[in-house]
Amino acid sequence: MRDVAAGWELAEDVGRPVVPVLWRLVESERSNVDKRLALMVAALVAGGPAEDARLFSFLEKGRPMLPERVMASLWIALGAERARPRPDALSRLLGPNREPEDLLAVAVRLAAARFPGAAENVAQIEERDPGVLAAAVFAGMPVAKTSAQRQWRGDHRDAGLYQRAALLGAARRYERSPPAVDLLALARSSLAGDDAAFAEVRDASLLLLARADDLRLTPGDLDWRQLQLAISQEASRASLRAHLRAEPYARDAEPHRLAVAYALWRPIEQVVEERAIWSKAPAVRAHVAVALAARLCALKSPPAITDPLPGCPEWSFVVWACGGAAVGAQGAADSRLATLGRLLSGGRVSRRAAKEELEMALWRWGSHPRVGVWRAERQLIRDLLLVGSRSGARYQPERPPHLRYFATGLDRDDSFFDLASALYEFTRRPRTPVPLAHRIF
Repeated sequence: MRDVAAGWELAEDVGRPVVPVLWRLVESERSNVDKRLALMVAALVAGGPAEDARLFSFLEKGRPMLPERVMASLWIALGAERARPRPDALSRLLGPNREPEDLLAVAVRLAAARFPGAAENVAQIEERDPGVLAAAVFAGMPVAKTSAQRQWRGDHRDAGLYQRAALLGAARRYERSPPAVDLLALARSSLAGDDAAFAEVRDASLLLLARADDLRLTPGDLDWRQLQLAISQEASRASLRAHLRAEPYARDAEPHRLAVAYALWRPIEQVVEERAIWSKAPAVRAHVAVALAARLCALKSPPAITDPLPGCPEWSFVVWACGGAAVGAQGAADSRLATLGRLLSGGRVSRRAAKEELEMALWRWGSHPRVGVWRAERQLIRDLLLVGSRSGARYQPERPPHLRYFATGLDRDDSFFDLASALYEFTRRPRTPVPLAHRIF
C-alpha cells in the first residue's frame, strides 16, 4: 500500500491536468479490480469534489460492482460537505441495487450525509443491521422509533455506534434542524457515564451539548482533551473561554490545539501581554502567533503591535496584520508560510488572502479548533466500514476481534479493505483548503 499512497500523493500534487488521463485508465482497466480502484481514487484525489459529476457518470456506465460503489462512497464520506444540494446522490451511488449489501448501504448513507438534501424524502428504516441504522441517522434519515429505542437502551453490542452517529449527526445539522429535547437529555445522561466502552459516545455527547450551549459545567468538569472538543463549538466559547490559558495544561499531548483556541478566543490584549508565558513553549508559539495574526487580519481596525518576538518568525505576521512592515517570516518552518512572508514583503497579498492562508496553516498543522469535530466524524466512518476487516484490526486494538462491528458484503480478508484502509490513512492528515463547514473566519 505504500506505493499506492505515493501514487495518490503524486496525483494530488499534479492536480487537475492529470484527471482526464486517470479516468481513461480507470475505464480501460477491465480485469484488475484493485488497480481500477486505486486509479479511481487517484482521479478523485487529483480533481477533488469537482469530480463528483464524473464519478456519478462512471458509476452509471457498465453497472460497476460493489467495490467501486463502496470505495466511491468512502471517498465522499471522508471528504468535506458539499456546498450544492444533490438529492439524487443516494440513488446514484446505490445504482440498481434494490436490496444492497449492508456494506454498501452503510457507505452510501455516510456519503449522502455530505450532500445537502440527499437525506430528504427517504423511506423510514425499520429494524436491521446497527451499522446501517447508524449511517442513516448520521445522515439525518428517518429511523423507526422502535429501532432507535433499542439502540439507545445500551445493552446491544453495537449500540455505541448508533448513539455516536445520532449525536454527531445532530450536532452537524444543528443550525438547519435543532435536535429534539429528549436527544439532549440522552446526551447529558451519556456524558455522565463512565463505561470505558462508551468513551466515544461521551465525546459525541460533549460535542452536541457544546453546540447547543447546554454543557451545564462546574469548574474542573472537563480535562484538557474534553476541552479541545468542546471549544470547537462556537456556541459554548463564551462559557469555556475562562478555561483557556497561556500556559499549556500538564500532560496535554497536543498543547497546540488549546493554544490556538486561547489565541482566538481570549482578549487580544491578554494574549499579547502573556506572550512571555506561551512563547516559552516551542510546541505552541508558532501556532499562537499564526492564530493571532489570522484573527487580526479579520479586524478592520487592529491594535498597534510592533514589538518583535525573538525566536518566533511567525510573529512577523502579527506585526504585518497590525499595519507594520512585513519582514518576510525568515526561518518559518512551514514552506507555504515562508512564501506568504515573501509575498507580504512585496505588497502582493491582501488581508483577506493572508487570513485564509494563515487559517489553512492551522488546519494543516492539526491545531485548528474544528479538527476535533473532523476527527470524530472520520473515526465513526472508520469504525462502521473498516474496523471489522483484517486490515482494520489495528484501529480498535482494545476490542476483541469477535466484538468488532463488521458490515456484511465482502469477506473481511478481501483486498478491497487494504485499499480502503490505505485511503483512510492517506486522508488522515487535515488537507487544505479548510472545509467550508469548519472555517472560522
